[in-house]
Amino acid sequence: MTKLVISYVMLSYQHADYVDEAIRSAFSQDLEPDEYIISDDSSSDGTFAVLSAAVTKYSRPGQSVKLLRTPHNLGLCGNLHFAMGHVRGDVIVFHSADDVARAERVRKVAEAFSENQNAMMVMSNARVIGAGGDLLRERYAPLGTRYSADPIQLAQGGFPWLVGATEAIRREVYFEFGPISRPGSFEDFVFAFRAALLGRLFFIDAVLLDWRHHGANMSHFTDFESDGALEAFRLHFLKTLKAKETCIRQHLIDLETFRENAGMSGLFALKQLLMSQLAEKRMELSARSGMPWPNFWARFASAKKAGLPMKWLIRQLLIRLCTDQYFRLVFARLRHAFSKLEDNSITS
Repeated sequence: MTKLVISYVMLSYQHADYVDEAIRSAFSQDLEPDEYIISDDSSSDGTFAVLSAAVTKYSRPGQSVKLLRTPHNLGLCGNLHFAMGHVRGDVIVFHSADDVARAERVRKVAEAFSENQNAMMVMSNARVIGAGGDLLRERYAPLGTRYSADPIQLAQGGFPWLVGATEAIRREVYFEFGPISRPGSFEDFVFAFRAALLGRLFFIDAVLLDWRHHGANMSHFTDFESDGALEAFRLHFLKTLKAKETCIRQHLIDLETFRENAGMSGLFALKQLLMSQLAEKRMELSARSGMPWPNFWARFASAKKAGLPMKWLIRQLLIRLCTDQYFRLVFARLRHAFSKLEDNSITS
């Protein structure tokens, strides 16, 4: 069996407090990657200086290391594209610069790809930690998590238990489709959809990464107690909802690319599902963002025409009528759930 060439790609932005530990873990793998590509997205908090010092401290002579800095802030997808321009590996293992990898991570991921030729994306379980390294959750996904081989089932379920912090992909997942063209997308959902079109998603039950949740996370809000927390939560919620809508638009672009490359005229059911999901997300965003009423009613009529259930549409109308109350209720529920999670971490 041909040995896989493994590229280890670390992306950073405003991670000065965490990158030393992240770099140390990346260079402590018991199976050494063939190359390290570390790209900072023009952080303003001194991240690049800490990265440089950490690479000098933990790397060894003879290792292939490329330490990059974007010419200006490009955003996650832009930084990803910038880094991928330097990749030569068959498999790309991703690592966010605020997380901490276990020493066996690369080896376990490489084994999964080698043993499953149809694997296009491999993820693992993760331990959830707080900003200071405190334990929040021993295991993020339930044991025995498995992903369907059917892209329609995956899309219908919203790609459940997608642990994007642990993602690794074959190069085809990126290079057969090209850069993510819809800025603001969650790259893990984009890669998962592409991988499902090309082959299979695989999950490793073992915890191979400490996934850090803190105030600057893209996908997790944790700051429920500071001044202005409710407004910050509202903005984060709307940004996340917009990102989900953007992901669906990217899925439609990737589906068309796949159809053209594969010479397939089918996949109609998957496209219809995505169009329905897009109408749903647009409606949800309209209700929660307080869209002006004329625009809201136009969006309502469009969603109705797309076949979304009237009962669900009425619920969106009620949310639009009571937007402030809606966010106060959701905020209170999540703050209570998060406080219980923190209490459990203290007592465990």
